[in-house]
Amino acid sequence: MGFQFRLHKKTLPGSPDIFLPKYRSAKSVRGCFWHRHQSCKYTITQKTRQDH
Repeated sequence: MGFQFRLHKKTLPGSPDIFLPKYRSAKSVRGCFWHRHQSCKYTITQKTRQDH
């Protein structure tokens, strides 16, 4: 869709997971799927499109 974004912008407070510079918007994602916590029962590997 043409969105330009940055991941883990260290210069912003809290180092958000996704930053959209054009919209000056930041998003922090809290979840086991995104962060892949070690030994967490909620971390799952997708069954389709595993090569992505």
